[in-house]
Formats: sequence, structure tokens, C-alpha cells
Amino acid sequence: MSKTKPVPKKVDCSNLRHIRQEKNHNELKKSIKNNTYIRSKELNEKAYLRLKTATKLNDKEFRDKCLSDETFMIAVIMYISVNASRQGTKDEHMLFEVCNEISEPLGINIENLTPFAYRPTKDLEIISKEVMKERKIDKSKCLKSFDGKMMGKLRGWIFAKICIGCGGHQDNVFEETRNICDWVNKYNNKNNAVYEDTGDNNVVIMNEMFIIMLDTDNNSEFLKLKTQYNNIPNLLIVNHVEFQQYIIDNYWEEEST
Repeated sequence: MSKTKPVPKKVDCSNLRHIRQEKNHNELKKSIKNNTYIRSKELNEKAYLRLKTATKLNDKEFRDKCLSDETFMIAVIMYISVNASRQGTKDEHMLFEVCNEISEPLGINIENLTPFAYRPTKDLEIISKEVMKERKIDKSKCLKSFDGKMMGKLRGWIFAKICIGCGGHQDNVFEETRNICDWVNKYNNKNNAVYEDTGDNNVVIMNEMFIIMLDTDNNSEFLKLKTQYNNIPNLLIVNHVEFQQYIIDNYWEEEST
């Protein structure tokens, strides 16, 4: 009997922020009822202080008012809970967790990196936050930091972005992505990258892969990126579903018992 081949899991990226905001509201509501909201990570402390100043309620009076008036509690929670738009990196990290459900059983571990943990520099190095501080490297000498690190059967780095909707933000994301892609090409040339032909479907890989995981509704720009940089063997431009499929196609092996 053979093991079942895994199937990629798709996440509705356009709805992630709304889902996370609702979660913030619900968790804060629970903490108010449990009287633990002062220490809650879902509480925007500055907004809460402004609310107390405006209403002239102290902590006890605020909680008593919430417990006695459900409508009041719902209304103020929408004001004092942490804004989901300020938790952007959590979206990418959630997608990593989804991808890791596929990759980890196949021998690939995807690690969420904290902001600025590892950065590519314009001098074509990858440096940690500690090294950056020790060598006094200004952030203007660096590109945007990597969001994930791959270890195990597939080693390398992930630059992940979710870009839904129109406006200047999209332009910035695509520009940052192109900068990373150009950097990878230069990084390979500087380090005399050694490529390995696996012989499997003529796939050529390198011992260090760079994954651009870009989830966007701008399909035309996404396809332009893929076309523009398809000649770099150790650079893969995908969305989170395609990334999972790549891992399945290249690392899943049917095992019989």
C-alpha cells in the first residue's frame, strides 16, 4: 500500500488581514472578560490610554462598563485592538507554516525569520543582524531582509510578500522583488556558483536556492517577473501554492509498505 501523495493547500490571501483582525477582536474580548486584557498582545496600549483619557474611566470602570454593556465592549474593541495592517509579516509567516506542513515530512524545514535577522548586502553578502551591528553596516548598504530560511534537503532563503490590491504599495513590492532577483544573479557570479545537474527532468539546481514567494492579484506583473528571471537556475518565483507543488514534485517519493 502506497503513501498518499500530498496536495498543496491554498490560502485566500486577499482575506488574511480581515481574518487576523477578527481574531484580534475576539481574543481581546476574551481577555477583557478574563481580566487579563492589560497584558494582552492584542491590546493597542496607546489607543486604550486615549480612550481612558477621553471617557475618564479607570481600568476597573472600563471593564465593568464592558461587562454590563456588550454593545459598548464591541465598539471599543474595534478601536483599542491591534490593527491587523501593522502585522503584515504575520501573513507571510502563516503561509510558511502552511508550506512547512508539506515540506517538513519531506525533509525540508522552513524557518520563520524575525525582521532584519538576515539581509543581503549590496556588496553581495548575506549577513545577520549581529554582524551588521558589529561591522557597523548601514541599512542603506542592504536590501530588504529575507523572510524565511530553508534547511535540510533544500537549503536557501525565502523572500516572501503578499501584494493584493492596486496602488503605490504594489509598485514598491515589485521593485523590491526585482532588486532581490538582480542581487541573486550578481551573488551567483561573485561566488562562482557551482551547479549540479540532478538528471531528473533536466532540472538544474544549486546547493543554495533563493525562493521568491509572491502572492498577488497582479497576474501580468507576476508573469513578467517569472519570464524576466527564468534564466537563473537557483531562483524560483512562485506563489505559496506553486512553492508547495515544487517541493512535492521534487522531493516526494512514493514509498511502499
